[in-house]
Amino acid sequence: MASLIRWNGPLHHFREPLTITRLQELVGGFVKFLELPCGDYLAANEDDMRLLTRVNKNADVFVGIAGPVYGDVVLFGEEELA
Repeated sequence: MASLIRWNGPLHHFREPLTITRLQELVGGFVKFLELPCGDYLAANEDDMRLLTRVNKNADVFVGIAGPVYGDVVLFGEEELA
């Protein structure tokens, strides 16, 4: 089950198949993929990650990577990609 983790709002779980277009809608722009140590993936807004805006403290708890995460992100497993 994929999770949308907003930088300033609640966590939202969903089961719809994920396409690149849908991921772009969810994160609000071009997508940057980060592979997590657990084997799952994080889709983040490329501009938020590059410009270091809108720190997502909610996502930092879930992802287990060094450094902060920025903007709205989607946490998902590879099997959820359409």
